[in-house]
Amino acid sequence: MFVAWFVLFLACSPIAGPGRAAFAQDSTHVLEWELAASPDGGLTAVLWVTPGPGLYTYSHTPGLLGQPTTFTPADDTVQAVRYMPGVEKPDAFDPGTIVRAYLDRTPLFLELAAGAASFPLEVHGELQMLFCSDTSCWPVREAVSHRWESRPQAMGSLTEPPLQALHAASLPGTVALAASPDATPAAAPPADAYDFAPQFFRPGLEVGGLGKALLLAFLAGMLLNAMPCVLPVLSLKCSAILAVSGQEARTEQERRFREHSIWFAVGILCYFFILGGVLGLAGLAWGQLFQQPALLLGLGVVLFLLGLSLFGVFDLPMIDLKGNTGPSDRPRLQAFSTGMLATLLATPCSGPLLGGVLGWTLSRSPSTILPVFMAIGAGMTVPYLGMAVWPGLVRVLPRPGTWNIHLERGVGFLLVGTTIYLVQILPQSLLTPALICLWAAGFSAWMWGQWTTLSQPRGLRWGIRGAAALLLAATMTWALTPAPAGVAWEPFDPVQFEARLGAQPILMDFTADWCPNCKVLERTTLRDAVIKPLQERYGLVLIKVDMTQEDARKMALLKALGSQSIPVVALFPPGDAAASPVVLRDIFTSGQLTDVLQNTLSPSP
Repeated sequence: MFVAWFVLFLACSPIAGPGRAAFAQDSTHVLEWELAASPDGGLTAVLWVTPGPGLYTYSHTPGLLGQPTTFTPADDTVQAVRYMPGVEKPDAFDPGTIVRAYLDRTPLFLELAAGAASFPLEVHGELQMLFCSDTSCWPVREAVSHRWESRPQAMGSLTEPPLQALHAASLPGTVALAASPDATPAAAPPADAYDFAPQFFRPGLEVGGLGKALLLAFLAGMLLNAMPCVLPVLSLKCSAILAVSGQEARTEQERRFREHSIWFAVGILCYFFILGGVLGLAGLAWGQLFQQPALLLGLGVVLFLLGLSLFGVFDLPMIDLKGNTGPSDRPRLQAFSTGMLATLLATPCSGPLLGGVLGWTLSRSPSTILPVFMAIGAGMTVPYLGMAVWPGLVRVLPRPGTWNIHLERGVGFLLVGTTIYLVQILPQSLLTPALICLWAAGFSAWMWGQWTTLSQPRGLRWGIRGAAALLLAATMTWALTPAPAGVAWEPFDPVQFEARLGAQPILMDFTADWCPNCKVLERTTLRDAVIKPLQERYGLVLIKVDMTQEDARKMALLKALGSQSIPVVALFPPGDAAASPVVLRDIFTSGQLTDVLQNTLSPSP
């Protein structure tokens, strides 16, 4: 099961396809491609970046904080990159610092070389961004590409002098693009442009060859057992070891203690073998797997289930941490699985000596990476192999009793706390789906443990358990499946709102996370299938006013519309009629919204 995680949860490449624009979407952003004619007769590829709902990304020149958005070409097709300056805003994590950010759909202008005018035309590169919500950030580094089979018949143009905004042209499918006056050309540096000669604080601990790497890796693996960041791991290990100390006969105690220690160590070595192979073949860094939302969510669910098992909700089939459940019919499998899981949780940690080892090793070939990682695993197994050599140590362990119940509950709370930590570092757009997954995990565990008994017919018992497992699997699949590209609601910005008021028809939705009626309205009347054709028919600008947190300007706007409660949707027609917007309160139907638009607006040309 754990081996499959590494295969299933590695990041996928962005989706690209033919046509005017190719879309790539995950939980943080949407990418679109355009092709435009430069004033000098050349071509410019335009890569549009749209942050996910509630997210923003730092601009190419963000200021004192933030990671800059950067496009690095993969070849000589792109000769320079021009970036929009972004919008100034207080940083979410340091409100006293002003940064520049891309809050909504923003173009990156990729100036193509003179010889790139022939078709088919391909653009390849790497896009690096840091997407943030008000509570967390998520780095994105992905390969992007697009291919135009032939020159588009209707193609936009980059106008000079540059305009203040982006304007849609009258031809269908044509976009006239213009850069901001503050947009500055920035030649994209190659991936290997940096050439430093770093000096290290302890040069004697830096690795220069395989022999020293193996030695330091072994010592670093031993020290990993003592790192404070592996506290949840230690709880798993202690609980698993105490689970074998309840045998009455001393010889049976020692036999099970030795067997458990050996298979626990085998699980550690197997994990490091897999990890070394994955990192070597995929070119990833230590702990980089934990940048994958699927892996984080999967680990969070597993830890939550482990915690529920310690609270007595159900018994896990392969990992049993309770010390008073009697002998297991799968002791080796349980020890092996617990060893792999415990070591997987320790992977984000780094300890003394490990930094230099990883810095040298991960820049080498897989044939070098694998033995070094096995050496780290061997070092981490030393305490458990020692227990296998001296199984008489089991006699110093306290015998199970009622105190075990309190220990199990304490470890359960610790595992649930670790679950909270893993969930809160997920992208903001995955937070609600993750909580739903935890709810499904709890209900599934209750079905497994409380709806079945050994006295039931085997078919009925495993049918209920299969339904519980299917419920959890379906919920996690739903949570991790990217939503289809839909309409993009812009976050409310007072300056942009004033600039557009009267110039374009605006449909404004007042909503909040604490407003259940708002969520119902968004999933029914304001869903993409309803809004998208209306937006295309009437040329609507869609603005979402998030009232989750107190904001005096948003509240003043709501009061100006004659309301002090939400949900509220306001339609601002173009021209002088914008001073008398049409307001829809509370719950209304898509038919009523369509009637309001038909009676107020004329279809766009």
